Amino acid sequence: MSRMDWAERHFFVAAEPGPETAVGLGEAGIAFHTGDWVGAVDGYLDALGGCADPLGPLLRVLHGLDRLCAWDARREVAETLAPLLDEVAEGERPPTLEPMCHLSLPLDAARFRRLATQNAELAATAVEDLPPLPQPVPLAGRKFRVGIVSLDWRSHTCGLPLAPISDALVDLGVEVVSYSLGPASRAMTGARHEYRNLTQLEPSDAAVVIAADRVDALIDTTRHTRGGAAWLAWNRLARVQVAGWGYGGTTGGSCMDAFVTDSLMAPAGSEDEFCERLLRLPFCLPMASEPLPALTERSGPPVAACFAASYKIGAETFAGWLRLMRAVPDLRLMLTDPGAQTAANLAAEAAAAGIDAGRLMFVPRLDRGVHLRRLAEGVDLVLDVAALGGSASIPDAMVAGVPALAVSGGGGPAEAGGAAMLTACGFADWIAEGQEAHLDQAARLLSDRAALARARGAMREAQPVQRLAAAGAVKPLVDALEEMWAAAG
Repeated sequence: MSRMDWAERHFFVAAEPGPETAVGLGEAGIAFHTGDWVGAVDGYLDALGGCADPLGPLLRVLHGLDRLCAWDARREVAETLAPLLDEVAEGERPPTLEPMCHLSLPLDAARFRRLATQNAELAATAVEDLPPLPQPVPLAGRKFRVGIVSLDWRSHTCGLPLAPISDALVDLGVEVVSYSLGPASRAMTGARHEYRNLTQLEPSDAAVVIAADRVDALIDTTRHTRGGAAWLAWNRLARVQVAGWGYGGTTGGSCMDAFVTDSLMAPAGSEDEFCERLLRLPFCLPMASEPLPALTERSGPPVAACFAASYKIGAETFAGWLRLMRAVPDLRLMLTDPGAQTAANLAAEAAAAGIDAGRLMFVPRLDRGVHLRRLAEGVDLVLDVAALGGSASIPDAMVAGVPALAVSGGGGPAEAGGAAMLTACGFADWIAEGQEAHLDQAARLLSDRAALARARGAMREAQPVQRLAAAGAVKPLVDALEEMWAAAG
């Protein structure tokens, strides 16, 4: 399915066609296919006038507009959504949140926790008739058994660290069972742990498989990610259940005993943002290890890059990048190709701001190894987005030896993974508080190619130290899981 088709699906599966909606949906469809996003939204909102519960459809439309970077049209949807979200937050309206759609919302931590709880409760209804947990088998004379649930048992920045974590667990004498809810690589299926592919199973059937394995502790890395196991937060499948890595916000459920984090990801005072007890390790984000591309010297016009999905960019962030391009007149901006229509929308935004759209470089998604080489050879600086904290793009940049900047202060469910990674590797001064400070720092660096060249090697040389710190955090994790297991009723 193309990106355009995906965004269109968000519009037109959101309301059931009928006498009350047919005219509005027809008008919206005509406007949509001519690129008139405001007209499409107007027709769609008219169609939803006869919809009993417009919250879910509106959220899907908002997410689709964010993927299209159709920001003028999204403002009207956001204004329509605001009072409905207030009703959800106050418990006056049931949530109908499709996972990931609420990443398009400017949520503070308290509201995100409430919505996460409601979303997890809703997801949990997909699991029925679970038998009670069997009596635990004493640990004496047997190995502790840990299950890890993930969408990312594959060559992906969020998935690759799971392999060294699993290996470190096995080295400590722990039996590991990996549960895949998404694509998995052959390398993972041949790893040193048991493997279960749950991708084709309904939540109730997946829960039965997990429960039958009788793991002592279950770690969920998916939570509210699309296709994830948000239902685990309200269903007890192991004596100890914790959330870790992956999605950055609380699970919102009563069956999660702890949230695996560290003092960088969840600083002191953030306890109220989580339903779970915070299990702070010395460091909780291992960097993915892969063959490293050769370090190269960059020449030619400077290139800044951000490989975030288009829905994570936002109007304010893109406007800031355009200001950066004015401040550094020969700067090119490299972005992941978002599809023809979204690219056209971004090019139009650039042209309206007086920036030659030819300075925008839309590049295809590549296998990770090829992507790392592209980074090493073609990028001077990787930028961050305030909304989601660079947990994938910044580790990739560091592996490739490319300087990366992080921005803090995103709020809500924002992940602080990029900032945490930089801090652990000794680059805390590459983290800016807020988007404006982030862009000012980028402008200074991009105007000083010598400083960028010095940073290229330094970032990559710090990785072995970071990996050792992450590996050393696995033993405290096992100790904490075993203590929780012993204390569980």
